[in-house]
Amino acid sequence: MTEASPRMLLMVVDDFGKGGAASVVYSLIQGLDGKRFIPVLCCLDAVGSLGKELQSKGYKVVLLGRQPGVDWSLIPKIGAVIRENKVSLVHAHQHTAFFYSTLAAVKAGRTPVVFTEHGRPYPDKRRLSHVVINQLLCRLTSRIIAVSPAVSRSLKVYEGISEKHIAVIYNGIDPRPFGIEVDKTVIRKALGIPSEDQVCGMVARLGSEKDHLTLLRAIKLVRQRLPRTTLVLVGDGPQREGLEEASRKLGLGSKVVFTGQRRDVPELLAIFDLAILSSHYEGTSVTLLEAMAAGKAVVASRVGGTPEVIEDGVTGWLCTPRAEEELAEKMIQLLRDPQLRHQLGGAARRRMKERFTQAQMVTSYERVYNQALGLGSCCVNRKLTDSVFPFNKGGL
Repeated sequence: MTEASPRMLLMVVDDFGKGGAASVVYSLIQGLDGKRFIPVLCCLDAVGSLGKELQSKGYKVVLLGRQPGVDWSLIPKIGAVIRENKVSLVHAHQHTAFFYSTLAAVKAGRTPVVFTEHGRPYPDKRRLSHVVINQLLCRLTSRIIAVSPAVSRSLKVYEGISEKHIAVIYNGIDPRPFGIEVDKTVIRKALGIPSEDQVCGMVARLGSEKDHLTLLRAIKLVRQRLPRTTLVLVGDGPQREGLEEASRKLGLGSKVVFTGQRRDVPELLAIFDLAILSSHYEGTSVTLLEAMAAGKAVVASRVGGTPEVIEDGVTGWLCTPRAEEELAEKMIQLLRDPQLRHQLGGAARRRMKERFTQAQMVTSYERVYNQALGLGSCCVNRKLTDSVFPFNKGGL
């Protein structure tokens, strides 16, 4: 490919307003080499805040407005976007976008498709209809990417996709905005946090899969022994009202701060003494990577891709999911030991910068794109993962 002939790349997503997948796609779009790839974003459901940011930066964003149920009209609509923008490659994110995009790409002239699975629904289950449909879709897809070996295993078990068809590329972030110096007094005051309190925090969508309720129960146990502790929950979602009510019933009052959706996460992370991730399931959590980039000690549930990111006892501590007593005990130990927190946080930042950067992620995806387009070999950077599944050399 010459510098004068960048390829048009269509990114297809559901809702681009929130969540880890949207954040990853946003980072990928911004990190691509503009001399080689020009991305166009296609949103099935909503442009969202991140989509509007891309529009303000000059990127083309198309909203299709998916209707409830199986919306067959999306196939010709995506096909029209492919033809009008002379798209060379389609990159679908999550299974719904994968379904519509693959069929549209075939009708538009067998445009190559790359599919990334960012995470799995909770609770996960095998759907016979998905397994059957996936047999067709895999034959029409150039590459399938999972964001962690755990997600790859789920694709095999629940979607019926063979491991030989899947490669792993971990999510990555730009570490530069994190670990910054801020006026913590100003931020604490704005959130109503007493100056003498230690701060535990979690940045995550307020959804059932994140299991904030276990964290609320754990913080109540923590405060029985360390009453000068405040919990900050950054994010919004369908469970917010219920979680606020649960916090009141637990008698936590002002010691739990719900910030809502925020765009100043690096500044908020800076005031955390300890970062928590109490999820039932994760792929490769972007907010976990952000906490590591900020140099924070982390206590996280031993689920999904998290044990592949956090080395237990070295870059953070892992605990059993749904176990509020265990979670509380580990939080208390770390809150009482600033030296250990500093040690874990420093190791976490180093690991993140070595293995989970935006630059590494983008380079690996660009290699996938080149291979799908027949422009060169696709050797995923093995520094990203200890377990990269091989590509099927004959295509999918």
